[in-house]
Amino acid sequence: MPELMLVVSAELKNVVILQPQDGIDNETINYYFKCQGCERHDAILLIPGHGAPLS
Repeated sequence: MPELMLVVSAELKNVVILQPQDGIDNETINYYFKCQGCERHDAILLIPGHGAPLS
């Protein structure tokens, strides 16, 4: 099965919490977040039953 990458870009202001809807416990989807203004990178490792939003 081919692997696909979906890249989404958005300008967000005053974000307090960032959470994937209906995908938090999906072990086949990886989420990667990059803060362009502050040069921070973060990734969420999805563990079934242990999903947590990035805050």
